[in-house]
Amino acid sequence: MSPSAITDSPPSLQAAEPVDQPVSVNSLAVQDPFPSFHGYDHVTWWVGNAKQAASYYNTLFGMTIIAYRGLETGSRYFASYLVGKGDVRFVFTSPLRSHAHLPADEPITDEDRALLIEMHAHLERHGDAVKDVCFEVDDVEGVYARAVDQGATSIAPPRVLSEKQHGSV
Repeated sequence: MSPSAITDSPPSLQAAEPVDQPVSVNSLAVQDPFPSFHGYDHVTWWVGNAKQAASYYNTLFGMTIIAYRGLETGSRYFASYLVGKGDVRFVFTSPLRSHAHLPADEPITDEDRALLIEMHAHLERHGDAVKDVCFEVDDVEGVYARAVDQGATSIAPPRVLSEKQHGSV
């Protein structure tokens, strides 16, 4: 579902209920709001050619390239383009190398190797497709805990990604 199809907040059930009836404890009108959820941040696509996908969205929809990661920035295994227009942002990421043909002495981290394997398998099975929908939150642990408590299936708990030169997220 596109971000524009989602309203800023759920409809209030209080207005729909007759005034003479008490508001249910389970109604949306009296529940605590979802902790620190502000909306969408970006959508990540895994694609066969990130440069071509970014160019396509630039040409057809007027999205501009905001950020890039690839060989020129020191990324030997992945290329990513962040494109956007207004509040809409897409990250297109593609593998630059095949995990199956890496030399035995290749200086690749276990995490990058696992990601290459996962990305190639995903692309072979699905082709170009959305991989992640990312949300803007103030308290990622609180949102994660609430989602799991409400029945969400966790792939992995929140973690900090750090890089000496560029900081942490």
